[in-house]
Amino acid sequence: MPHPGLKASTNPYFDGKLADIEPLFRVQVVNFVEGLFQEKMFQIKEINGQKVTATELFEYFKIYSMAFEDNRMPNPNSLLKATAEANNLAAKAMAKEFYSKQMESIIFKQQSFINSEQLEKIHMDSKLKSVKFFESIKKMGGVETSRVYMKELIFELDELLSKYFAHNQMKKSTESLQTPFTLLTLVFINYICADVLLCVIVGLNFLVLFKIYQPKYGLSSAN
Repeated sequence: MPHPGLKASTNPYFDGKLADIEPLFRVQVVNFVEGLFQEKMFQIKEINGQKVTATELFEYFKIYSMAFEDNRMPNPNSLLKATAEANNLAAKAMAKEFYSKQMESIIFKQQSFINSEQLEKIHMDSKLKSVKFFESIKKMGGVETSRVYMKELIFELDELLSKYFAHNQMKKSTESLQTPFTLLTLVFINYICADVLLCVIVGLNFLVLFKIYQPKYGLSSAN
């Protein structure tokens, strides 16, 4: 890259104005960025022989940022442990996503209410597939490390079940509102409430009129 110019590189008051940057540098920056983001320039990163997904990359960023947060170079063992932790966390996150897609493909697409036993069975089947998916992912840290994150995965999947139970209950409530008996009941209640409200309004209007004309015509509550 050419030099950006003295105004941009040495002036302490440089505020990023393009006019203060050398034209040749600006042209080369555009060429560099366009070339950098060409499709042929992208290579999918691999760790431990496995392609890294965006979910995994996010976990690696989180773990490595914690490893370097004290501004000192961590020892190789710490980095290896951090990589194994990030690797297993990413595998767990992907397995949870797999579980959610399995559950939603059945529960959200089915309009009618699902009984609790059937929903529990769907959960168990999806959880089993999710655990197998977790096991199929290559991970670092050995069996013991993987077992720790698998236990966390199972616990978190069981917690997610409450979300689908709640959604299922909403469908049950909606269905109950659509029954003829419920609709007739709501109509009857609405009719009664309307009559009561009308009586209240008429009574209030009478009291207001009474208060207005009482002084004028000498009306009294005793009469």
